[in-house]
Amino acid sequence: MDAEKNDKYASNLAVPRLNDAIIGELKKMPDGINSLAQYKEEKRKEIADRENQVRCEVEKLKKKITAEKFVDQTPVYFKGTETEIPHWKRLLMAQKIAAEAIRQQEAVLWEEFATWKRQFSPNFKISK
Repeated sequence: MDAEKNDKYASNLAVPRLNDAIIGELKKMPDGINSLAQYKEEKRKEIADRENQVRCEVEKLKKKITAEKFVDQTPVYFKGTETEIPHWKRLLMAQKIAAEAIRQQEAVLWEEFATWKRQFSPNFKISK
């Protein structure tokens, strides 16, 4: 194989640039850059704590959003008739509505967590 240079990728990766907040925190540390491992460990713990908070919020959502709260949103009569829909069937429809509401709010919570977590990841791009 010939050792040809491929223009698609750079030979070395761009070094991630530390933002001012991280640099400021490192300057405040007594050991400076030597306590970087401690800083990373604190950030890992902070991320784990935040993830546990999101998990607790999701569990609270599942307890709070129940099918009984959505029964009022289901139709009482079949469409175009005067025949009443049985309560058990309305309850099944309400369960579907509740499950969808939980799924949507859970997705919002996890997206907020992912956005918050991205601030701790390095910003670098591979040049093309």
